[in-house]
Amino acid sequence: MSGVLFSTSFDGFNYGVIFIDDFSRVIWVYLLKTKSDNIFGCFKDFHMLVTTQFSALIKSLRSNNDIENMTNDMT
Repeated sequence: MSGVLFSTSFDGFNYGVIFIDDFSRVIWVYLLKTKSDNIFGCFKDFHMLVTTQFSALIKSLRSNNDIENMTNDMT
């Protein structure tokens, strides 16, 4: 999970958070307008999606250790 810099989209999104399922290699991308946008909010949305739509649990979470974007809630 990281705040990756993209080319600016037509809606003004510059960053994205990427979640990848290691088993199926399915990728979810959440777009962010600024790097300081709430990454924890994106994770909560992703967690809700996985638990409700797929009846699955997240067993592990790996990140690039982007400490500046980690909130106390994420740690």
